[in-house]
Formats: sequence, structure tokens, C-alpha cells
Amino acid sequence: MLVTVLGVVADALPAGSPGIHPAVEAAAGRLEAEPGREWSVAELGREVGMHPAGLARRFSEELGEPPMARLRALRLEAAATALRETARPIGEIGAAVGYPDANLFARRFRARYGATPTAWRAEARAR
Repeated sequence: MLVTVLGVVADALPAGSPGIHPAVEAAAGRLEAEPGREWSVAELGREVGMHPAGLARRFSEELGEPPMARLRALRLEAAATALRETARPIGEIGAAVGYPDANLFARRFRARYGATPTAWRAEARAR
């Protein structure tokens, strides 16, 4: 009988990723929705109702990386997609994903993909 009751309760709970704290899931969702936004862990914590230190710790434990590392990866993935799929200027793409400094964008992109945005775009389009 207890198993039946627990099953009914579990079915009534909102759907989400199993084992992930709701605030962590919400924070990850916000980063994915707005990678170009000027985020800080403090602001992210306020938005999801969790202390920044607790959010950063739990985010790292549950998702395997800190929130700002996740944000950096999301930004660079969005940039890579835009470089491959559009003809927009590289500086414009960098600014759109949160890197208004073109040099910083190029350094971060190269560190992640092993090529400058220009070289990566040319190679991606040649494929």
C-alpha cells in the first residue's frame, strides 16, 4: 500500500531531471536561455532563490562544472553554431554571445576549438 501511495505522490510532482535540485535545474535553464547576458553567480542565485555559494557548490556537484564554466561553454557553442550557419561578422557574433571584447572572444574560442573563429568558420564551411 505504501508503494502505491508513493507512486501516486511521485506522479503528482512536477516533471524535472531526476536527482537535480530544482534551483540548479532552473539556473542551468536560465544560462541556456540567455548565454549572452551578463551573468554572475550572485545574480543567478537571486533569480533561483538560492545563496550564491550554495548554488555554485550544488551546481558543480550535480552538473560536473561550476555555473560560469557552463556559461562559457554555452557561449562558445552558440558562437560556433553562428559561425557555421551565418555570414554575420565574427565580432558581432562574439558580442551577441557575451564577448564584446573581440580579443577575449578569439582567445576563448581558440582555447576551446583549437582554431581562431575565422579559421574554424572556413573549415566548418568546407566540410
